Amino acid sequence: MNELNQKKIKILDAVEELILKKGDLNVSVREIAAQAEINIAMISYYFGSKNKMMQLLYENKIRKTKEKFSLFTQTISMASPATQMREIINFIVSQLSESYFFHGFTLSEHSSPAREKYIWEFNELCVQKFEELIQKGIAVGEFHRAVRPEDILATIIGTIIFCFRQKDFYKTFLPSRDDSDFIAHIQDRLQNHVSHTIFSLLTYQPEG
Repeated sequence: MNELNQKKIKILDAVEELILKKGDLNVSVREIAAQAEINIAMISYYFGSKNKMMQLLYENKIRKTKEKFSLFTQTISMASPATQMREIINFIVSQLSESYFFHGFTLSEHSSPAREKYIWEFNELCVQKFEELIQKGIAVGEFHRAVRPEDILATIIGTIIFCFRQKDFYKTFLPSRDDSDFIAHIQDRLQNHVSHTIFSLLTYQPEG
C-alpha cells in the first residue's frame, strides 16, 4: 500500500468516525479536516471533491462489510446449519443497523459502478451462503422447505430498510422515541423478528 492510499484510508476512517458520532451524513469539509487532522485543501488534493470522497467512503464501507462477512462465516462454519443461519441473520442486521446513516446514501446521487459492484458481490455472497445452509439444513432434518435464498436476503434487507426509512413512524412502537436509543432498541427486535420469520419459512425443526 503506497503512502497516498494510506493517507486516503486515514481520512476515510476519520470521516466514518465523525459520521458515527453525528449520526448523519451532513458533515462539513471543515469538520472532516479537523477530525482527520489535515488541511482542508488536502480533501480536494486526495479526492477531488467532498462528493467523490463520500462516494469512496461508501464503497470502502461495503467492501469492508463484505470482508467481515467472509471472515465471520468462516469462524462459524463448524456450527449446525440452523445456528449458522441465525448468526448470519444477526450479523447482517447488526451491520446495517450500526451503519444506518448510509441507507439514504444508497439511493442518492452518489451512485457509481464500483459501489454497485461491491453491493452486487456482497448480495451474491449472502445468497450463496444461504443456499448452502438451506441444502445442508434440509439434509440433516433441521429445515423442511427449500426457500429461495434471494428471497431470504430480500426479507432481511427489506425489513431493515423499512424500519430506518420510516424511523419516526417505527419509533412510536418502541419504549423510547429518543434517537440516541433507537439502535439499541431496534437491533435485538429486528434480529428476533427476522430470525423468527426466516425460520418459519424454512419450517425449522431442531435435530432430535
